Amino acid sequence: MAEKKKKITLEDLALVTKKGFAESKNAIKNAIDELAAITKRGFDGVDERFERVDERFEKVDERFDKVDERFLIVDGKFAKIDERFDNVDKEIEEKFDKIMIGQDKIIKGIGDLKAENTAGLEAQKRQEEKLGNYETRIKIVERKVGVARN
Repeated sequence: MAEKKKKITLEDLALVTKKGFAESKNAIKNAIDELAAITKRGFDGVDERFERVDERFEKVDERFDKVDERFLIVDGKFAKIDERFDNVDKEIEEKFDKIMIGQDKIIKGIGDLKAENTAGLEAQKRQEEKLGNYETRIKIVERKVGVARN
């Protein structure tokens, strides 16, 4: 016997469609919830990684701060050393000036002695010439007077 086919009414169709939509809606909602959970786990992992990276950067920043402090200390030491060198340079310059002044005095003294020696030699020459002239004149006078010396 043949079964009789039932006629589908608009109400039946609406009911089946509504039921299918409800199931589809639940399936979509479940898929969205699952996707949200997966995404949240992914972002949680990323957040944890960012926090670890931030911690590492904080440690690096602390190390750089320590290095900066060391540089400031070294800069201070270099400033003190520069100050010492400036003081030593000033002392050396003052002593060098004193030495140069002393050398200038010695050189002037030597020049004065040379001039004095030259003048003395000239005076001695003139006196020796005069003495030679006197001796010659005395010999002439002695010959004329008859008192001859050898």
